[in-house]
Amino acid sequence: MHTYIMSDIHGHYTEFIKLLKMIEFSEYDHLYILGDIMDCGTENLDILEYVIAHANVHLLMGNHEDMLLNTYRNKSQLDRKYYKALWIQNGGDTTAMELDSLQNKNCEKFEKYLDYLSELPLYKFITVNNEKYLLVHAGIYLNRDIKSQTRDDMLWIREDFLNNQNTANLDFSIIAGHTPTIYLQQCISHLDQNQKLKAFESKIVKFDKKIEIDCGAAYGNYLGCLRLDDMQEFYQKVEDNRLFIF
Repeated sequence: MHTYIMSDIHGHYTEFIKLLKMIEFSEYDHLYILGDIMDCGTENLDILEYVIAHANVHLLMGNHEDMLLNTYRNKSQLDRKYYKALWIQNGGDTTAMELDSLQNKNCEKFEKYLDYLSELPLYKFITVNNEKYLLVHAGIYLNRDIKSQTRDDMLWIREDFLNNQNTANLDFSIIAGHTPTIYLQQCISHLDQNQKLKAFESKIVKFDKKIEIDCGAAYGNYLGCLRLDDMQEFYQKVEDNRLFIF
């Protein structure tokens, strides 16, 4: 049994399946996806269907799932319009077309999908080989305990998490997505040369008890996967490079 981590698949179901075949993913393994399975790509509901159908695939909330839910289920009509504009600007138009088609047909899957997404956790602690990990979409404020983090903190944080080096006393490592690793070479000044090279190549980057695994699938770079048992990395190139604001 192996434990795998992915993040930010962004609607690239074809590459997702290729990567699962590459790692020989089986019913005995566990896969944790750190949010953003949809938007930008064109196979969004295919991924959602796969995740729902497999009990050993565990999805966490990402900012894109959150924008989707606010677009359809926020109690305020004004807020729904705001979130829809934000969501579409960030690549949500492809997912919106798929979901709107279901809604217009009064398909029961529409509400089923929203119900499932609304129950996604914001974070999860796991232990593999006696090593403890915090899984979260974007990151956390390191000067607060986990219960003091807000929803927006864990879904949208960037520089305040990435540049904070005060991790020496943590008894766990943090695995996050959200920020494509190619941008880490620009926003983190203290990366060593090896990790700078990996960031430049859109590969998984490790620093300060943090592991960043958004390898830029939304930008036509890679869908990355980390096997926690032995820290082996796997990559599948994404051919569709339709750009969006992350």
